[in-house]
Amino acid sequence: MTENIENLPAKYKSKDWNNYVNHITIDWVRFSFLASSWPFVMGLLDASGNPQDWQEKQKYKKNYATFPCEGVTVYANALPYGDRLDTDRFLVDFTSSGLGHLFQKYRWMTLYGLFEACLAQPDVRVNRLDIAFDCYNRLLNIKRIHRLCQKEETVITKWSKKDMAIRESGMNPIARTLTLGNRKESAFARIYDKRLEQIRKGVDPETLPASWVRWEIEFKKYRGLKVTLYLLRHQLHPTAFTTVLQDCIDFRRGTNATQYKRPADWWSKFLHECEQQPVQVPEPQYRIDKKKAWLEKSVAKTMALILEAKGGDMDWVYDSIRKGKQRFTPEDLAMLRSDEYRKSIAE
Repeated sequence: MTENIENLPAKYKSKDWNNYVNHITIDWVRFSFLASSWPFVMGLLDASGNPQDWQEKQKYKKNYATFPCEGVTVYANALPYGDRLDTDRFLVDFTSSGLGHLFQKYRWMTLYGLFEACLAQPDVRVNRLDIAFDCYNRLLNIKRIHRLCQKEETVITKWSKKDMAIRESGMNPIARTLTLGNRKESAFARIYDKRLEQIRKGVDPETLPASWVRWEIEFKKYRGLKVTLYLLRHQLHPTAFTTVLQDCIDFRRGTNATQYKRPADWWSKFLHECEQQPVQVPEPQYRIDKKKAWLEKSVAKTMALILEAKGGDMDWVYDSIRKGKQRFTPEDLAMLRSDEYRKSIAE
């Protein structure tokens, strides 16, 4: 497969596709806070505790009030009351894009600093932690990994064979996803073709690497907090992440994995190349169409409610827009100059 390398984002450019540095990313983290941490979270997100900004819906089989920021969502089983939250605990979900937006807003903040501040709150829990290992050099082959997982003599893992499944996505025989473990357990993994997933979402293949396989591990329950504390104790160093991966599964050379301690060559190379790049949080993608969708989903109801209460008087809307224009950032102006973004908002 031939790609036009000149059109690729800077992080993908390379003279040789096989020399790409594999990435480690925090893909999702969910904290559970006591109600006493409510002011801390609202200050962190620069968010309003106004009940009119929240939506009541059902999630996780419970009735929740949700407050969405860009890539970050707060869940509580009661609406806020001023600077208080009348509930025992509440959840905060940070997606990878949400972390990117947060760090874009607070240039001084780091991933380590955010985790440290959150874990300093009383009786905080990490209900979920997703770590993604992105491979661009074809070392991760889904079919081969599945085959090796069926042989006890070449793999050491806490997942049993009955917890491993490979499925084909749609009619494309190469669109395989390998799952390891049970979603209800404390550790679950999936390996899939990330490039193909992005293409199906409408991303231009010319902007993607020639090969992109992602290995995601999802930690929940006690393992979420345990793994997070381990990573922080090692300053979020990439070797700590690869150690966590090896603790879940390790591929060995020879005919007996318990006797031959040397890792398989392809596995050792993959882990080593993950160490060359610091743990990443993707830069936020500023797209007007996404902002428009977020506005319609999260704010339109509140705007309609206020407009109804004011008897249809639009003056406050125009006044709010004028104030908003005064807060445009360089990224906002760049979006307005982009023909692609102007076209997306028109559609």
